[in-house]
Parts: sequence; C-alpha cells; structure tokens
Amino acid sequence: MIVDCNAYVGQWPHWFNKYMSVEGLLRLMDGHGVDRAVVASLQCVDTNPAAGNEEAAAVVARHPGRLSWFCSVCPSEDKQALSELERAAARGAKGLRLFPQHQVWGLNTDPNVGAVVALAQRLGLSVQLPLRLIMDWSLPVLPLGEVRSFVGRFPECTFILSGVNYPEHRLAVDILQKHPNTLLETSCLMGRDEVKDLVERVGAERLLLGLGLPLQSAQAGLVKVEKARIEAAAKQLILGGNAARLLDRRS
Repeated sequence: MIVDCNAYVGQWPHWFNKYMSVEGLLRLMDGHGVDRAVVASLQCVDTNPAAGNEEAAAVVARHPGRLSWFCSVCPSEDKQALSELERAAARGAKGLRLFPQHQVWGLNTDPNVGAVVALAQRLGLSVQLPLRLIMDWSLPVLPLGEVRSFVGRFPECTFILSGVNYPEHRLAVDILQKHPNTLLETSCLMGRDEVKDLVERVGAERLLLGLGLPLQSAQAGLVKVEKARIEAAAKQLILGGNAARLLDRRS
C-alpha cells in the first residue's frame, strides 16, 4: 500500500497546475501507484477553514476508497473553532492540520490553541504541523523551533511534522528523539540519504510518506523512499503501513 499523507484539494493560487481538480489528483495517483491520499482543502490555509472542510468532506464522500481528509480550524476564532472541529470529526475527518504561519496566529501564544489540541486529542485526531505547504522557498514557513516547544506541551497528542527540509533535519531528529508522540512525513526531504538517516536515528515506524500531490512530483517523492538504502520492511512501513495504522484509529 502507498499513501500520500500530505495531499491537497482546491485551487492553488500561486501558479497554474493542471492537476488541481479531483480528477487530476486521482490520475496522478493512478499513474504512480498511489492507493490513498490524505487531503486537506487549500481554502483552509488562509481564507475559510469551514468552507474548506466542507469541500474536503464532499470530495472524500465521492471517493471514499481513495481519499481521506484532515480538517483545519483557526484557533483565533475561539468557540467557533472548537465547534467546527467537532463538526469535522463527526463528518469523518481523520486528523487536523494547523496553518499558523498563513492564518497569522501564534502556535505558542494563541490562548485558544490548547483547547483546540485538547479537543483534537479527545476526538482521536492526529495534529499535522506543516512547516511549509510544499518545497518552495517563497511560501511562509513555520519555524521548527516553535514546533519543538509546542509538541512538548501535549505529550498525549500525536503530532505529524510536515514539510521538513534539509536545514531543519538535525532539529527535527532532536524533536522526534525527545518527543515520542511525534511522527514525520517526507514530502520536503531533499538531503542525500536523509530517509536512511531518519530510519537509523528514530525508526521507520515514525515516518510517513508525503508526496504533496498534486502540487509536487509524485515520482520524486516516491523514489526517495523506494531507493533509500533501508530494509524492504522499513520501506513498506513508510510507504503506507504506518499511515494505514494511523488512519484506522478513526475508521
């Protein structure tokens, strides 16, 4: 099984992408042997999380065998954020993606973010923290130093570090080693033997395949795992085994 844990649906506002329709996403998945993708709506990033959640839920309802979804909320919306999170979980969301660098709230300073994470934990939702949406230096970045202090505040919640690039590799390893509640997805890894190093230092069971479909190349995302100098069993865990287990927690 191959699962992209960092996919998107909706309109990409920065440049033309011919695969941004749901049909385009499914064509990419079929062409590269991707069995399942975990999507969030790009509307959630900096405009309208509620509308984005509605979009993602509707898309997944049409393709339940191929797609799962993570919702998003903006904690600065206070009680509305909590009610939206409950609504999304009731509609089948498998996790929560937070975008503070786009929505202009502080990961460690917003007074409502603790209540959001606590509710996500009670609902059985993993919390994904994208440092960047895709590997493009022009996009806003969530500093990994902020993430380190944040995940330590909620040791019972499962966090997914997303969009980690090679300048952040050492700090990401340190976070995973010190906080066993964290996982890491691979969509923005670019360093030589980076997957191998992560397997050796934190274990294959802590890694999830991320392709960033349809915004990034599926082939580039797959080859970094498929050609990594690691055991075949470790590759299978990263490519989809770990994701399947994580998603099944809210089946």
